[in-house]
Amino acid sequence: FASSVAQICARIGMPVWLVDVRHEATHNQMPSLFTLRTAATTLLNFLRSVYWDPMDQIGRRREEEVIGCLDDYTQALQRCSNRDPPSSNNKAEATRSQPHSSGD
Repeated sequence: FASSVAQICARIGMPVWLVDVRHEATHNQMPSLFTLRTAATTLLNFLRSVYWDPMDQIGRRREEEVIGCLDDYTQALQRCSNRDPPSSNNKAEATRSQPHSSGD
C-alpha cells in the first residue's frame, strides 16, 4: 500500500513539519524566508545525522582497515629485506651437500 510523505517522514525520523513547508511552497503561498531557512537548516542537520555522519564513519573504518593492511604488508616486506641473502659460499656448500643422482 502507498504511504503518505508525512508517514514516511515520521517513520525515518524526519520532522514532519518539513513536509508542510514543502506542501505550502508547492501548492499555496511561499513561506517566509525565516521559515525556509529554518527548514533548510533542519533538513541539512537531519541529513548529516542520519546519512552523512554514518557514511563518514564507515569510510573512516575502511580507511583504517586499509592502512592496517598496508602496514602489515610494509612490515612483511621489511622482514624479507632484512634477511641475509645466501652468500655464494653457502650456495656452493648447499649444492655439494645434496645427494647427486647416479646416471642409471
